[in-house]
Amino acid sequence: MTAFTAEAASVSKGGEKPTAAAILASLAFRNKSTLTRPEKRILKTEFKHQLKVYVKAKLTKDDEAAKKAVLIILSIIGAVGLVFLLAALACSISCNGSTGIAVLVGILGLVAIIYLLTFAINKIQQHHKKGMEEKAR
Repeated sequence: MTAFTAEAASVSKGGEKPTAAAILASLAFRNKSTLTRPEKRILKTEFKHQLKVYVKAKLTKDDEAAKKAVLIILSIIGAVGLVFLLAALACSISCNGSTGIAVLVGILGLVAIIYLLTFAINKIQQHHKKGMEEKAR
């Protein structure tokens, strides 16, 4: 599996399997509780893949790859935490009687979190590539 990118915003129900990036992007338009079992399995597999990359890098003393894997894992965990905080904020606004604003805050906040997560992961990937080029010189 590849790293998270902002490619597809919708998850296809056809014969092809959606990527982890497509599943995360689709959460901007639907609730987390609507994730199907195969989608949860794909996200869990991607998380396990990143952990394996980290362990392999640590065992082979590849500090750059280990740093990259840890930063990606921490970015994902941070984004999940922000989603929970956003849900609490939207719920609080909704309970005060402003349902329309709560929906707007929820949607825009989730889009912003997904954008920031993909931006952070892309920057981590680019920084890693620059470090590899400098080592080659």
